[in-house]
Amino acid sequence: MIVVNLGSEHRSSEKILHYYGDITQSKRDSIGNYLVLHGLFSVSIEQVRNLYNYGICKVNIGSAE
Repeated sequence: MIVVNLGSEHRSSEKILHYYGDITQSKRDSIGNYLVLHGLFSVSIEQVRNLYNYGICKVNIGSAE
């Protein structure tokens, strides 16, 4: 598995974040469904539903106490 920088973040306080799904698809085309997404703060619900299609096989989700 490979963790790539796709614009997503853990517990980000930034107002403007962007998930780069187009980059994800190009990486998937090169290596397959072995990508790990680092956080979900910039990923829309619709994009979450399609993460596996983008090549994401695992999502790191943080939590706050």
